[in-house]
Amino acid sequence: MPPKKPGLKDKKNNQKLEAAEAVEGRAPAPPPPEEGLPAWMATFADMMTLLLCFFVLLLSFATMEMSSFNKLKGSCAQSFGVQNVNPEYLNAATSLSPTEASGQDESKSQQVMGLDIKLREFVQDANLKDEAKVSSYGNGVMLRVNNNLLFPQNSADLNPKAAPIINEAIKILNESNFVLLVRGHTDATETTSQLYNSNWLLSSARAAACIRYILGHSKIPPSRLIAVGYADSRPIVPNNSEGNRRINRRVEFYFAFPEEIQ
Repeated sequence: MPPKKPGLKDKKNNQKLEAAEAVEGRAPAPPPPEEGLPAWMATFADMMTLLLCFFVLLLSFATMEMSSFNKLKGSCAQSFGVQNVNPEYLNAATSLSPTEASGQDESKSQQVMGLDIKLREFVQDANLKDEAKVSSYGNGVMLRVNNNLLFPQNSADLNPKAAPIINEAIKILNESNFVLLVRGHTDATETTSQLYNSNWLLSSARAAACIRYILGHSKIPPSRLIAVGYADSRPIVPNNSEGNRRINRRVEFYFAFPEEIQ
């Protein structure tokens, strides 16, 4: 049966009891406690829920993959009307989808990273740490080799020791779609060769000799090969000592995508 509601008689009795307690100097009895949780628990629970959502959001940012970020970046760029020019149709502006743009960038980065690792392993396995260096920049990888390993002094005739290095370049070109740019460099000392009477001719001839070897030992099309001579115009260190001049005398094999070189 439901509890009976307090009647008028009960209310009067309670009032008399409170009045008697007040006269006697006693504090009135506290009201009966309300059923359920206290009111402050609702505010506390809301605050805990908001903090949980905040830290989940921070965790999602901390573990976000670059591919997802590139997709988001491409989506924002497309929303703001950023366009890319298709080289096949120079008169028409086209927007690559975020998936296509991020896929191309990620694929190139993976190829460059893989080539960098492969060349570093080759230098280590061939015991060429003192004669060759590998570095990555842009969308390409460069193998820098000292001239004394590839050519005799004041000559553009390849040494027998040059064969493994250029054969490795041939292997890379056969397994990828990279373009090879061979750059010849000399120091600031004038050459004493009667055949190559300037450093410009000597550096260009050395770069061309590497290209000729590749063409003669592979079926790589000439359109993927470029030879350039810089003489002493691009030194790494000042040409003020024999050690520095030895560093500046070098041949660089730069592997990159066609659009990076053209």
